[in-house]
This record gives sequence, structure tokens and C-alpha cells, in this order.
Amino acid sequence: MEFTTIPDYGISASGADGAPPKRTPQVVTVGSVIHKGELVSVVAATRDADAAEDAPSRQSQTRITHMDKTHDEFTGYKVPQAIFYRWDGKTIAEQKPISGELKVQLGEPSKIEGLMDKVDVMEEIPFFVKKLVNYVAGTKPYIYQTLNPAELTLKLPASGSGEEQAVMAKGTLFEEHTFISE
Repeated sequence: MEFTTIPDYGISASGADGAPPKRTPQVVTVGSVIHKGELVSVVAATRDADAAEDAPSRQSQTRITHMDKTHDEFTGYKVPQAIFYRWDGKTIAEQKPISGELKVQLGEPSKIEGLMDKVDVMEEIPFFVKKLVNYVAGTKPYIYQTLNPAELTLKLPASGSGEEQAVMAKGTLFEEHTFISE
């Protein structure tokens, strides 16, 4: 899961000339790796929200990258045509390096591959609440839900043989990407 915090939860930087500290919103990425039914690793990373897409994260290189973003005329958001997932951390038991990668192709917003639903969250709430939220917060949240074939590449630490183990897993990925505001 990856989300961007509001400034109140960001890292504090000293203000210039005695000004109060300025907080920078953070992109937080968390995830886990399960292999053969066993929790092998829990991963997390943070980076400044205004950092370049390819800027390194803190703690690890765990991240979710929206690729080839293009305008969706229906929602008004710039949505990805592909999503790249990377897990990077250490095993729980032995603290040895572990990583995983997965890329899913989605296609253009007007014909997203595997699109199950494009949910207008505001349509799901009562009219009065919708108008209040829209007026106060100016949000127009949409949730894209997709179901696509995917292939995960997982690099596990050496076991008894002493060599790193690469595992390829083919399956089906259900994912949601949510947009709340620009």
C-alpha cells in the first residue's frame, strides 16, 4: 500500500529567518512478502512527496510507481497505464536481504485492461454529505479496481545451499488505486 500524508504528518524542516518549521508531505509505502504461506518479510519506506519519481526512498527501495500517466477524461485524474511494485527489505527470521518485483499493464483510461469498476466515491454517500465534503475539502475521490494476470519475481536469501533463490510466481493480481485530490 502506498499513500501520501498531509503536511501535518511530514518531516519538519527549519523555517528561514525564525519562521515556524515547514512540514513536507511524505509518500509512505508498506507491504509484506509471503512465501509458501509464511510471512517472510514486512517492508516499508518513506520519501518526500515532492521528490522526483526516481528519487531514493528512506529505509528501503520499496515503492509503487505509476507509469505512463495519462489524463482520464471521465474522472479528470492523470492515471497510470502500468504500475510497478517493488518490495525491498530483510527477512524476519535472519535479517537477510529479500526483494520482489511485479509490473502490471493497465492500458489507456478509456479501456483499462482488467477494469472491474471505476467507483465514484461521492456517488455512494448521501447528497447533503456529498455537497458538504465537496465544498469544504474540494475532493472528488475515485477508486479504480482491476484484476489482471501478473508475474511476481521474488529473490529470497540463500538457504542451506548457500545460493540466492529466484522464484517466479504467475497468478492474478487484484489491485485498487485511489485518487482523492490533485
